[in-house]
Amino acid sequence: MKKNNSQTNGAFHFVFSQSPIPMWIYDTETLKIIKTNDALINLLGYEDSELTSLTVEELFDIKETALLLPDLKRIPDPNFSFGKKNLCRKNGALITAHLFSQVFDVDGKSSLVLLMAKHIEDVLLISEARLRTLTENAPDLIAEIDRKGKVLFLNRVLLGMKMEDVIGHDFCEWVAEKDQPLLRQKLETTFVTRKTQEYEVMGIGSFGEPRWYMTRLSPVIVEDEVSCVVLIARDITERKKAEDDILSTKEAVENMNVALQKAFEHEQIASRTDNLTGVYNRRYFFEFIEYEFSISKRYQLPLSVILFDVDNFKNINDTYGHLSGDEILIAVAKNVNEELRDSDVLARYGGDEFIILTPNNNAESIRSLVERIRGKLETSTINAYGQQIKVTISAGVADMQPDIDTPTKLVHRADQALYVAKQNGRNRVAYASAS
Repeated sequence: MKKNNSQTNGAFHFVFSQSPIPMWIYDTETLKIIKTNDALINLLGYEDSELTSLTVEELFDIKETALLLPDLKRIPDPNFSFGKKNLCRKNGALITAHLFSQVFDVDGKSSLVLLMAKHIEDVLLISEARLRTLTENAPDLIAEIDRKGKVLFLNRVLLGMKMEDVIGHDFCEWVAEKDQPLLRQKLETTFVTRKTQEYEVMGIGSFGEPRWYMTRLSPVIVEDEVSCVVLIARDITERKKAEDDILSTKEAVENMNVALQKAFEHEQIASRTDNLTGVYNRRYFFEFIEYEFSISKRYQLPLSVILFDVDNFKNINDTYGHLSGDEILIAVAKNVNEELRDSDVLARYGGDEFIILTPNNNAESIRSLVERIRGKLETSTINAYGQQIKVTISAGVADMQPDIDTPTKLVHRADQALYVAKQNGRNRVAYASAS
């Protein structure tokens, strides 16, 4: 038996009002909400009379209304799905719901549509007013920024500006010019990779002074898309100043250490070199020979000493002056040093006397060396204050022998040989013989 319309409508109205699924009926011609149920009233926080005074598009997020209007105004196919949409509560909060429609005939009118909101999710978005309430006391700067760097939300305003002067403007305006490219790069990276970025940036403080901020960019993902980025900036200026102070102190200490090291090295060099000629001095020579002598004794290695002086040096001083005499000594030291090995040591022994320690060198090489030095000086001319002066040297050579038990004895034998060379007419070399 066919039911009449009044019976059908009565059953429908009962099911509609008692359903746990939020539902409402609207007219596709006027978009006027005709009827709501308790589930919708509880969901959106309106009174029934308030809902029925609204049009259906007023229940949606204003950002989605323009796209929804064509579907809302036409009579959709049976069981048409609007997909996931944001509904607007009375307090401004947005909630997400899957919306389905069904066309039906009520009281002979076929332009009415039933909308059902299924699978209601938790709140995804919070209105700007609510967000400001939650963040206004936060110690950090919090901003919501779109992909172009425009400010969608800011929990505080810098430099005494009004909020309307900030919203919609480029956030980079409040970042130091040198750091703006970095911020834009980090912002784009956050949108592309969907990963949080963290870095330090120079910004502008409340009084216009430069401040350092630790900045964190986090993506906000809605419908599997990054809708915007939340920027949280913490002022770390005082920490940076402390780090700079520590760094400056560290650099100052390091510079001081370098200066002290150089001073120490200079002092070390000065303590072992002759001020006039730049070669080693007598004190360092005897420190060095102690070490080489012990090595020679222990491993039976050759060790030789060459002691020489400038012939008739007193006459040079008397004839050309002491300054010219100094130039002679400097030139002699330079010429001799050029003939030595790295392992050989040349020192000024005293006055016009010089001494050479040559370790691990055979007798033939020693004789070749000393004759080469003597011949080089004999054939050269030294320019001393415009005077061309010829010089010669006399030298005594002593080699390590089994009976020599101290470095002093080795030097003494070289000194004895030098005496022989001078007695035999100068400009010659004499060799000490074993005792």
